[in-house]
Amino acid sequence: MGQVLGVSRCIICPYRSTSDKSTQVVAEYRQQDVPMMLGLNLSSESELGWLKP
Repeated sequence: MGQVLGVSRCIICPYRSTSDKSTQVVAEYRQQDVPMMLGLNLSSESELGWLKP
């Protein structure tokens, strides 16, 4: 998917409709020179550009 879009990284995280504001990177496409994010826990509180309710 990331290759088709022409981006250096594309991550996939599960959506949860709960009040939990964190998610884990479960799949990733990245170019070799980009650091891996697979398995990282991300918080919507600290990620720029994520929608906040």
